[in-house]
Amino acid sequence: MNAIVNTPESNTAILQLPEETESLIKASIAENTLKTYQRALQNLTMWLSGRTQSDAFLANYS
Repeated sequence: MNAIVNTPESNTAILQLPEETESLIKASIAENTLKTYQRALQNLTMWLSGRTQSDAFLANYS
């Protein structure tokens, strides 16, 4: 069953997908693309390193 759970503390939505849907999504992403996305997220996380996040702040990330 799909469900979106909002957590007010972090303002994060968690989407829970059926296992079959999750498998199809994972199979649709090439391994190199996944590695590139993971590397980009790691770089963003390092760049943020404790800074306060806002839309304007993140818009300046390049």
